[in-house]
Amino acid sequence: MALGERTVLAGGFGYLEAARWHRQALWFSDFKYQKVHRMTADGRYVTVAEVPTTPSGLGFAPDDSLLIVSLSDGHLLRLAPGSREPVDIADLNQVGFHPNDMAVDGEGRAYITHFGYDWFNGDEPRPTGVIIRHPDGRQELAGGGLQFPNGVAISPDGKRLYVAESFATPNT
Repeated sequence: MALGERTVLAGGFGYLEAARWHRQALWFSDFKYQKVHRMTADGRYVTVAEVPTTPSGLGFAPDDSLLIVSLSDGHLLRLAPGSREPVDIADLNQVGFHPNDMAVDGEGRAYITHFGYDWFNGDEPRPTGVIIRHPDGRQELAGGGLQFPNGVAISPDGKRLYVAESFATPNT
């Protein structure tokens, strides 16, 4: 394949979100069809879980469990290796509003972005931080001043957290 050529590996998805590369495969959520999939480089994919509460951010705990942000109810789910039934492990509504994307560090801390306000119903935008869900179950809101934090990633060395702000204005 030449640079710039495109090849469709698979289709029939709805609205895709939260792509993560893990164990030689691309894992991603499908908002529309409420599923989480795993796809290999040759385009073969399997549905690893059905999440009727709208799957969003994905991450992997140190024990290789898949963590899934459930957008429509604001919960964090855990899918144990080999299981197809996610288990509810946290109510993120205690510290955030409309949790969305997620990255998990090597210690198992989940960094979860959230809208911070009711965007869907026309609330006025307001700054917020990032939800941290610790392995012991504690939750906190860290940082601040972020305008609709959305995408999130951790540097390969685990020392930096990158957060994309959907509605941030550039510094002038």
